[in-house]
Amino acid sequence: MNKREIESITQVVFPTHQDEYQHAEVLVVLGSYKATQYKMPTAVRLYKEKKVSKLLLSGGNLAIDQKPEFESMKEYALDNGVPDSDIILERHAKNTVENAQYSSEIIVESEIAKRSVAILTTAFHIKRAKYLFKNALPQYLELHSYFVNDRSTRRDNWWLTESAISRVMHSHEVIKRLGVKPYA
Repeated sequence: MNKREIESITQVVFPTHQDEYQHAEVLVVLGSYKATQYKMPTAVRLYKEKKVSKLLLSGGNLAIDQKPEFESMKEYALDNGVPDSDIILERHAKNTVENAQYSSEIIVESEIAKRSVAILTTAFHIKRAKYLFKNALPQYLELHSYFVNDRSTRRDNWWLTESAISRVMHSHEVIKRLGVKPYA
């Protein structure tokens, strides 16, 4: 892969800045194998900074500790001071489409958000996740996004390992297929 191809793919897949928002009623944390390492510290920080009122932890796949993602994330949140009453679980999603669909159903049915929702995932995943959530959530809900970086799949190093290349190329293909408009 040459420098021009890397730059082009990076521009399509990775955001250039975080959304700026004051407060979201609920933060949906998309599960992953290492969610407790990369996503949950940020989720807990946003909760403690009162930028979000509740955490909706989404994901039914197995995490690094061989527990379901939602369970590992919940344990992390509880261990770091988030009360059980502010944690909502989505236990079944196996992919991003299901994260968006099932989490949106919970948000609407439980009425935990009347104005705004935020999502949290990795940088290489945020554009397609935001697109899918925007299409799954009711239009009256404002959608914000927040992303974290993992060690090997950042905008400045993703082309250095085969696993990161695979993740980014998958995101690139999905973004192109869905027709996601780049956001800065």
